[in-house]
Amino acid sequence: MEISRLLASAVVLALLFWVLPVRADDTLTWLVVAETPFNESDTTGIPISLSDISVAWFEKEITTLHHSTLHTTLLRAVKFISSSDCYCSPNFYKTAERSKTMIFSQEMDRSLPHRIIVQKARLADFSPFFDREGRVKLASLLNNADLHAVRLAGASLGPELDPLFARHRLWIEEVVRLDDSAYRRLMAGRLAWIIADALDASLSIARQPHPGAITTLAIAEQSNLQPSYVACSSGPIGRAAVVQIDRALQSVGDRAPWKAVYANMLDPDSRLELQRLETEAAKR
Repeated sequence: MEISRLLASAVVLALLFWVLPVRADDTLTWLVVAETPFNESDTTGIPISLSDISVAWFEKEITTLHHSTLHTTLLRAVKFISSSDCYCSPNFYKTAERSKTMIFSQEMDRSLPHRIIVQKARLADFSPFFDREGRVKLASLLNNADLHAVRLAGASLGPELDPLFARHRLWIEEVVRLDDSAYRRLMAGRLAWIIADALDASLSIARQPHPGAITTLAIAEQSNLQPSYVACSSGPIGRAAVVQIDRALQSVGDRAPWKAVYANMLDPDSRLELQRLETEAAKR
């Protein structure tokens, strides 16, 4: 099965290139951001991400360049892509700020809107910020510094939410890795809420000792699917890579292997929401 072969290839790449490899001049280095959601390999037990799957596919499809892979943090990925000429990374949001130092492929995927993650026992704390449909009005929530929040450092949350967070940088805590320690702090009452990608939220909650004690809230300002892209350095190698990436994406269309993996990794409610939003988007 094609997806199984890609999963196996991604595991091998993750093991071989965990540290920064030595590059030849014509080598494109793929940056796999470690914070992206993980899926367990059936054969090895090595955790791999959606980005691992997409990078393995791109390396197979793009034969005009040599490839290497580096697993890193989002902050380092942004720095590498912005300051060199030979890096690319999948699943990036395209923003005006990033476009100053990066170039982007055509759209590679669409994901669910971000979610606010809270303890069910503290839902009453958020009721003043609900709209009529039960979604959180994030602009109002961000004005309440008493409800301590955390987000992933360096992450774009999309064009609707980034401007809101830009006005509240002083009191929103940013962490290099949004891992289980944040959820432990949430359950201990040291955090009031977390904002995260919908899939990351779903998988992280499922890993917790008491997942039923945690819930997620929709955000009023972000109700549509979020497009993501391959971000590349703006130098000659990056530009050459984007040409090949776009050709590969045009060829594969909706059959891209990471699309099915993404949908299958969602919890049932989120999968239904994805189907609903995809149907709505197709009608526009």
